[in-house]
Amino acid sequence: MNISNIRFLILDTSHPSNKLISFLLKKERTITSTAFNYQSFLHYLKHSMFDAIILIGRADLLKTDHYVKKARQFPEYHHTPIFVFSPGADSDTVVHFFKEGADDIYFNTPNRKLIHEKLKSLIRRIETKKVPELRDPELHTNKLLHQIIILGEKNTPHLFPIKRLHQDVKLIHCPTSLFFWLELHSATALLININCDWAIHQMVIIKSMCLKREILLIFLFPDTPLSHHQQKIIRQYADGIIHTGISDTFTIFQINAHLNREIAIRKKYLNALSEAANKSPMHSAEEYEENTNNIRFSILHKSYEQTPGGDFYEVFEPNDQYRIIIYGDVMGKKWGAWLFVQAFTGYVHSTIKALTSWFLPQFLKHPSEALSIINHFIYKDFQWSDVFTTMSIIVLDLYNSTLKVSSAGNLYPIYSNNLLNKLTFLKIGGPLLGVVKNPTYSESNISLNHGDKLICYTDGYSEATNSKTGELIGDDPLLKLMKLCKSKDYISPAFFEKRLQKEHHIVRFNDDRTLIIISKSNLHFLPPHHPRRRKS
Repeated sequence: MNISNIRFLILDTSHPSNKLISFLLKKERTITSTAFNYQSFLHYLKHSMFDAIILIGRADLLKTDHYVKKARQFPEYHHTPIFVFSPGADSDTVVHFFKEGADDIYFNTPNRKLIHEKLKSLIRRIETKKVPELRDPELHTNKLLHQIIILGEKNTPHLFPIKRLHQDVKLIHCPTSLFFWLELHSATALLININCDWAIHQMVIIKSMCLKREILLIFLFPDTPLSHHQQKIIRQYADGIIHTGISDTFTIFQINAHLNREIAIRKKYLNALSEAANKSPMHSAEEYEENTNNIRFSILHKSYEQTPGGDFYEVFEPNDQYRIIIYGDVMGKKWGAWLFVQAFTGYVHSTIKALTSWFLPQFLKHPSEALSIINHFIYKDFQWSDVFTTMSIIVLDLYNSTLKVSSAGNLYPIYSNNLLNKLTFLKIGGPLLGVVKNPTYSESNISLNHGDKLICYTDGYSEATNSKTGELIGDDPLLKLMKLCKSKDYISPAFFEKRLQKEHHIVRFNDDRTLIIISKSNLHFLPPHHPRRRKS
């Protein structure tokens, strides 16, 4: 079981010291720090960050020193849960604690089981607020929240006491270990001793990797004068600098200040992005599946680390005979544009929904013409913006077992022709939406026979990284995997994704992704472990 990233500050003024709560929290694998007086309590509040505060002791002492009120005076602790454990407190004191800002108070006779359950409930609440993405552990087994990396020479003493840091720390002493580690993990900051020669020599590569992974690059320098070359390195590559020569406490304070600011900025933008996604008219379900007249189509749609991205899909049912599947990706051309992607995605979705009503015959007869109509409307609004859009339209005729597909951008579906035993990429790409005023789009018409399959995917799959080679896998591995699976009557997108990860050593995906599998079979039922899922 991994240690939780939840941090508790315990103030224990009881005599003798009450070790029960500290013991129970450690049993839940949380990280605890204990203060035994007013001065150490203030010291922890000023120099560290905690997810919850627990006050233990006699009610009169806790009330006189206003511990709850003092904690609430710190802006970073305005919304932090504060739990008071003060057996024997009278009702007036309990009211006093609540007025000062306490969230919960335990004042009855100690009961170990009840206290343990209360603490577990508090931990669950903190987990839900702090890292909602942990509710899907399969997606986040490699995400290390608030972890920092420290680079230095192997036999050189550290510039400050690392044990006093409250973040998870990874020490690295050679470039090979650093590059390998960054391929598999994430971090908030990279701290480099300015006297670490091997790191300085690899600075161009290190900076490039930090930019790609949005890792803060901070240089540590002691009291010794900096050389001209060191000053140049700092000016050129540093996101921050920390002077370690004043005192250990000051060094720790500076590191925490850098990290807390970075974490606050990320939360701000992610919250804004999530809010935009929630207000968008498009909410694509993670899984969608339908089976009609022996034609089954299944969709898997996943965000990157639970953050709303630019991938989208929609299924329209104009009548019983036809299904229109539209999918694509809205992307930013430069830094900052990604924040507005959700707004553009909502705009694209609204445009499509209106056009499928206004120009339904064109959609059903020629999806390539439908793309041209969509482009006409988007071009007028998007020609000034910093986003571009890939999109594919699939029209399924369930009565006649045919499909038509057309694409804007290089989203090439894979078609498996069972009769000819042939696998091909459908080269139906065209200009991105909103880029060219009067583009021409091609389309492919397919008659589906028993065993035929069509696989469509966004670049979240083709741009995944092989952890062994460090290279993007590209499109060919998807074609090869389809060749291995084409004899199966039914392939679920989840199964296909897991096979792809296993075959090509994909530890994690670096983008949101959408996978659509359409197949024709003689089955008249759905497997029991793949129930029909409709969009929420």
